[in-house]
Amino acid sequence: NPQQLNYPSGTVIDIPENAFVDKNGNPVTGDVQLSYIEYRDPVDFILGNIPMDYHQDGEKFVFNSGGMFKIKATHQGEEVFLGKDKANADAAFNLIKELDPNNEKQKNYFAPPKPAAAPKPAPKK
Repeated sequence: NPQQLNYPSGTVIDIPENAFVDKNGNPVTGDVQLSYIEYRDPVDFILGNIPMDYHQDGEKFVFNSGGMFKIKATHQGEEVFLGKDKANADAAFNLIKELDPNNEKQKNYFAPPKPAAAPKPAPKK
C-alpha cells in the first residue's frame, strides 16, 4: 500500500505502492523498515560525521546547509532500494533557512542512490 510518513519537523515522505526492489532488482514483498535521520544544525552535522567542506582547484570551500536528511530502507535485515519505475516517491523537507537562488555557489546537492541491479533473467529450459 502507498504510505505517507509525517514527521514533527514538517517533513512528509510519500512512498508509492510496491516501491522497493532488492539488490538484484527483484520486487520486495512484505514489510519494509525505514530509517530516517534529519541533520538540521551544525551539532547534527558533527555528530553525523558529515564533512562540511570540500576542495576544488586547490581552494577550500565550506558548505552552507539549509538542512539534510538520510533515508535507508531494509527488508528482513537487507538493504532495499527504490525501483527505477518508482521515481514518484517524494520527500518534502522543510529547510531551516532559505538559500539565495541567485547565488551560483549555493546549490542543492543530492547523494545519488545506489542503483539496483536489473532483474536476473529466468534460466533457459
